[in-house]
Amino acid sequence: MAFSGAEIEQFIEALHADATLRDRVRDAILADDFLALPGIVRQLGERIDALTIRMDQLTIRMDQLTIRMDHLAARMEQVEVQVAALVGESRKMQGQIGNLEGGQYELRWQLNLGSHLGTRFRRIVPLMLANTDWALEALDGGAIEQAEWADLMRLDAVALAREGRGPDAPEVVVAIEISKVVDSSDVERAHRRAAIIAKAGRAVRACVGGQAITMGAEQLAARLGVIALIDQTSLAA
Repeated sequence: MAFSGAEIEQFIEALHADATLRDRVRDAILADDFLALPGIVRQLGERIDALTIRMDQLTIRMDQLTIRMDHLAARMEQVEVQVAALVGESRKMQGQIGNLEGGQYELRWQLNLGSHLGTRFRRIVPLMLANTDWALEALDGGAIEQAEWADLMRLDAVALAREGRGPDAPEVVVAIEISKVVDSSDVERAHRRAAIIAKAGRAVRACVGGQAITMGAEQLAARLGVIALIDQTSLAA
């Protein structure tokens, strides 16, 4: 059934004037799902509001957790500092104990030069270079320089001995570096300091003494002609 333009205009005016008529027309024209859309939108808005509140609460909790994590990290840093300090103190004490033990071993070695050198030398006499005429003359005459003399004074032990048996055995100066475990640096020092003594015109033998010797030190000693006096009793133990 067709409507004229005038009838349509009259119908529109009637819709504007009559709210009940508008509702009836709307209900007749629009589908149920569309009519339910405002309610759905309202419910969705309510849920979004609730989700926003939860997100805000979650954000607050995350901020609190971040603060706690920062506090925990700060405490961990303090613990690390304290542990590092304890480790440092422990290493320092170990080093001091090691130095003390090394000093005691060196002193015992010096007090028993005869027993340590007796396998290679005879008529062993401990020597103090600072009181030895030929060493002082070499220093005063310039054969030994001041820096070399200072290096020489750090020798762990020096002895005068006969290299071999009998009264005709040649007399030599024995320059010794002592360490519980002889390493390459001990061998180098003994060789260098023995070479300084040789500048005074004396026959000299470089030696290292200890309870053990590293492989590298043993090889270096063989190459430089440094005598290694290792306590075989300690090795056997």
